Amino acid sequence: MAVKRSNPLVDAWYKTKTSEIFEVIAIDDDAIEIQYLDGTVEGLDHDAWLTLSPKEINPPREALAQDYQDDGGEEHPHYSLGDRESDPIDWPANYDEYDD
Repeated sequence: MAVKRSNPLVDAWYKTKTSEIFEVIAIDDDAIEIQYLDGTVEGLDHDAWLTLSPKEINPPREALAQDYQDDGGEEHPHYSLGDRESDPIDWPANYDEYDD
């Protein structure tokens, strides 16, 4: 269910009356930075935001799919391995002896 908000939230997705879909990626005192599904970034002042009358929506499938696309082998920022090695687990040599 869409929710109409006058104050934008960072990382929230919105849809306008003209069916434009975008995510708010940053907010500061002067502007609201949004990014459309095609990657285009735009800065809006607060008056322009109110003119859009956007309604908050769930993230669209296209956006969720982009989160999991191959990015050239780099780790996804939300799913980092941190300092751990990505090698397979080094099981003990006698692992088979632990069968139930």
